[in-house]
Amino acid sequence: MKIRFSAKSSATRDAVVVTTLNDAKLLATAKKIDDKTAGALTRAVKATGFTGKFYENVHIPGPANENAKHVFVKGLGTKGDMHPLDAENIGRSLTDIFNEHSAHRIDVELEAHSPAETAANMAFGAMLNSYSFDVYKSDAKAGDTREINFVVDDPAAARKAFEKLQKIAGGEKLARDLGQTPPNDLYPESFAEKIKNEFANSNVKVRVLDEKEMAKLGMGSMLAVGQGSIRPPRLVVMEYMGGAKDASPLAFGR
Repeated sequence: MKIRFSAKSSATRDAVVVTTLNDAKLLATAKKIDDKTAGALTRAVKATGFTGKFYENVHIPGPANENAKHVFVKGLGTKGDMHPLDAENIGRSLTDIFNEHSAHRIDVELEAHSPAETAANMAFGAMLNSYSFDVYKSDAKAGDTREINFVVDDPAAARKAFEKLQKIAGGEKLARDLGQTPPNDLYPESFAEKIKNEFANSNVKVRVLDEKEMAKLGMGSMLAVGQGSIRPPRLVVMEYMGGAKDASPLAFGR
């Protein structure tokens, strides 16, 4: 799935999400859509008793004179800084629009909570929830064509805030892919090769120990377990030296 941060709405979109606070007042972008659609948003808000509280949602399907097939009014609760986990959960809910309404492009108008970190955390939640293990699907080569465009005051700041989160989401995707790959495709040698390729252009050093090197280090238990398979064992050692020079070393195993 593609994530974008911009200052303008998309020219074409399948759905648009406008945000409001717990006073349920329509903000500038929502008012424009409401005017174009002859008050469709206002009527939906009144008819459903929408109050704008956190996670509350109103769906307006097929609005007239609007280039999106679906409009959603999403409540973000009280004004102020939104907790990262709350923003992440809002982002996760956005992927339901893809799944339930056959949408491919979504605009999210973040007028109610515009800080860059809020948009970045929403995008992070959307990425995590959009995961699908589709390696063996016939249309896997086509790629993921879904896209969310977060319309914010400062797109550059949002992109900057999202950089680290995007890497975390990528790492989770890799871990989930490895966990779901069947053992006839993922065995010690192929796993080691996969890790080497994934970190080839990074500041992580990857070493792969074979049976002889493991024997020299006295790893008898691991070698004994490996004798139960026709595949020879491998041990992957990853070293990251990106911390401060005076930082204490950290070791972990799996």
